[in-house]
Amino acid sequence: MLRSPWLFSSVLQRRISSLHLHPHEISRRIGRRCLSEIPSFRDQLARATIDTTRSFSERVKRPSIANQIGLTLAVSLGIYIGAAASTNLETQAWIEHLKQSAVFQGKEPTTDDIKRARYFHLGKRLQAMLFEVRESVSNLPQTVKSLPIFATARSLQSILDASEARRVCWTFVACNICVFLVWKIPQARPFMNRAFTHDPLSGKSYTLFTSIFSHSSFWHLLLNSMALTSFTATAGQYLIREQRNSPSGMPESSAHHHLFAFYICSGLFASLFSHIAWTRIVYPRVVALVINPKSPAKGLFSKAVTANTQINPSLGASGAIYASVVLTALAYPDAEVSLFFPPGLTMPIQWGVSGFVLLDVIGILRGWRYFNHWAHLGGAIFGALYYAWGPSWWEAFRRFTVKYPAQFIHRGTVDFMAKSLAKEEEEWDRIISANSNKKPRAG
Repeated sequence: MLRSPWLFSSVLQRRISSLHLHPHEISRRIGRRCLSEIPSFRDQLARATIDTTRSFSERVKRPSIANQIGLTLAVSLGIYIGAAASTNLETQAWIEHLKQSAVFQGKEPTTDDIKRARYFHLGKRLQAMLFEVRESVSNLPQTVKSLPIFATARSLQSILDASEARRVCWTFVACNICVFLVWKIPQARPFMNRAFTHDPLSGKSYTLFTSIFSHSSFWHLLLNSMALTSFTATAGQYLIREQRNSPSGMPESSAHHHLFAFYICSGLFASLFSHIAWTRIVYPRVVALVINPKSPAKGLFSKAVTANTQINPSLGASGAIYASVVLTALAYPDAEVSLFFPPGLTMPIQWGVSGFVLLDVIGILRGWRYFNHWAHLGGAIFGALYYAWGPSWWEAFRRFTVKYPAQFIHRGTVDFMAKSLAKEEEEWDRIISANSNKKPRAG
């Protein structure tokens, strides 16, 4: 049966009338809860007074430093624990490997014995690589195959003749070159600007680490690479010397883990030092200058603030290199350095380093912005601190990882590494002996 419009309208009218509320019912249902949510005139006036009395500098939020400090401490601690544990693991593996020889049946291998064995191990490896290259080009004419063989031989000989610390520095240079090549890709530049430059005002923390390996200019990369392979390698030699003279007498198969930790942590410290300086010294003065541009800035850094009000992102390994330079100057005070201009002029290294540090201090006070003078100064401070306490810190980390071997290494891992070393030497000896008996074919 169909509903008539009249019947439908009457039913709807009764339902609507049942929903009608009187004014006293509305007040009772709303209650005091809704009325209490409406602020009074006095509260509104107090809030407006508070907002208007706060100055512009108080309302501007300062950039964070807590996350950056936490990241630097956590990464540095993790790197040093990992480097110390890896050094102990490799050292124990080499000791087990050398004990298989009759020469070390009645005595414990020393640091010099391990390093000598590592040198011969590297020589066999490079020689086997040379024979493999020669075998791969053996079907080419004599005039053609001589060039790659000669180039490979010269390169491998340079690797063998270089010190252990210099080989580690070459690894850092290779990483810097790879990042530099990515900078040259136009499509990757926005990503590189975000992820491989550190902006103190961005709030990012991980760029403290990534910016250490970042160089967007060829000359910046070239100069830093030259300084890195020179001063950082010399700083590595100092770390090796201090390990040999350490009171504990713990053997050490290699210093490359220690040098790696020193380089990374010095770069992080320099970046953090620069970040704190920009956000806690320069930034508040820039805000004050924006509020009252007619009033001259006061204080020690007044010239630095008025020179340029921009806080730009930074990149480069200069902070880590400065730490190596200062460490080298303190470790070898009688050394001399040569200048690019005028050529041939030498001076004591401590004079040169003092001049560079003084130049950075002047640059900070005068507001020079071409270099990150704050990062340079932070790296110099880290190098001085490391000269005073760095070797003892390293010994403490190594003793810590030795005390808790179950947490870091296992006996099976040491045995596996020792057997791997023996298998590698057997394979390289086989390649060397097989190619040594071959007579060269005429091309």
